[in-house]
Amino acid sequence: MATGKVVFPTIQDTRTEADFLTHIQQLVESDPEGQWIFIADQLNTHKSASLVTWIAEQCAVKDDLGEKDKAGILQDMPSRAAFLQDESHRSRFIYTPKHCSWLNQVESGLAQVAPFAQTRTV
Repeated sequence: MATGKVVFPTIQDTRTEADFLTHIQQLVESDPEGQWIFIADQLNTHKSASLVTWIAEQCAVKDDLGEKDKAGILQDMPSRAAFLQDESHRSRFIYTPKHCSWLNQVESGLAQVAPFAQTRTV
């Protein structure tokens, strides 16, 4: 919001786990050697098993990720969020508190860029 620059806008009809992962992949591909910090809300698609797996590949994490809903990093949302927030990763996430309102500024900025579309913050 400070610069008003939209780096890589993505406006779609759906907000699925695959949609979010594709968006993150496209962002990282725009600067594959860069360090990325993504600020996201608490939506479950922002803590998906597929996102964890992809981030692990990108950051050359060799640890066993476990199995979704059973064990390890992939076991549940809290374990996946903890992994995605790891500061040692080249790409990591920061999650806003639940019911956080500061993202309204981002949504307002996006509404100016694409007023014709329903704005969603990713």
